[in-house]
Amino acid sequence: MADTSFDFKSLADAGGPVRRFKAGEVIFKRGDAAQELFVGQSGKVEIRQGSRVLETLSAHGLFGEMALIDSVPRSAAAVAATDTALIPVGKERFLSLVRNSPDFAISLMRLLTQRLRETGRETQLLNIEAITASIAHEVKQPLAAVSIQSAAGSRFLKMTPPNLDEVQASFESIRRDNHRAGELLDSICTLFRRTGEVQQSINVNEIAREVLESLSGKLKSNGIAVHLELSPKLPVVLGNKTQLQQVIFNLVNNALEAMGTFGGGNKTLRVRTEHRSPAAIALSIKDTGPGIGPTQLEDIFDAFFTTKSHGTGLGLAICRMIVERHGGQLTASSDGESGAVFDFVLPIE
Repeated sequence: MADTSFDFKSLADAGGPVRRFKAGEVIFKRGDAAQELFVGQSGKVEIRQGSRVLETLSAHGLFGEMALIDSVPRSAAAVAATDTALIPVGKERFLSLVRNSPDFAISLMRLLTQRLRETGRETQLLNIEAITASIAHEVKQPLAAVSIQSAAGSRFLKMTPPNLDEVQASFESIRRDNHRAGELLDSICTLFRRTGEVQQSINVNEIAREVLESLSGKLKSNGIAVHLELSPKLPVVLGNKTQLQQVIFNLVNNALEAMGTFGGGNKTLRVRTEHRSPAAIALSIKDTGPGIGPTQLEDIFDAFFTTKSHGTGLGLAICRMIVERHGGQLTASSDGESGAVFDFVLPIE
């Protein structure tokens, strides 16, 4: 972003030779060491986190300074949106200018303060929008199941004679999914309040079975074979059952969707639990979908990162937040070709 009150000329004069980038060319990647900042001379630059564009900068825009000031790796990538000319300013030249020119230092402080305020407002609005979309997405799942079961119950009633056993089963599924929708809303509210959480002893094997039962129709229609390897003597954990159930549901549903769009013939979902150490249990979910590329593995747990056209980019971020609030860890691994494995570890009660 440009700021006419900032002394760009002094900064540009302290820079090195102009560097030119073609449209689409990466200027720096997330995780790169910060050796310099950049002043835009012409063109446009996008600051990206995963697939999300955080900011678009034009001529006289300054970027890359925060990682330089904090001496930390880059937290986002910079990509030339158009053919771009940039003036790089090395760390020593930049710090020398700050030390030796009080007017420049004050000008820089004004620019950074302005940028933080504007970014804070934009982030707040984006968070509200994305969280609302995520909640709607999560609640739609049990409501969609209610709709399917209602239609099934209606068909069974119209049979001659009516199949009352199947009608009763449909009603029971509707009751269960309706209850789950209510619990899900309560759980989401609790998650963001961080107070009043209901803690109870939980058998992870049981909630894994419940999730697979709720998704059994979807798994079957997609031709996915389920292999359960549940440890018979799995210790219980202490936590919020609905939240942990939602973690497993999201991971299984993600695996299902990955395999549903994959052309491979072998579609297998493996759900495994184990008593991993004296103080922890683990649950792993493995699919035979297309896998996750190494660059995406770095970003999939970031808020707003998504590879789905209909995704909110909050599902896995919230899953990791839930697991970590239970004192555990959620990780992912993949060779990028033959499926993915999501693994979460929880402390024993």
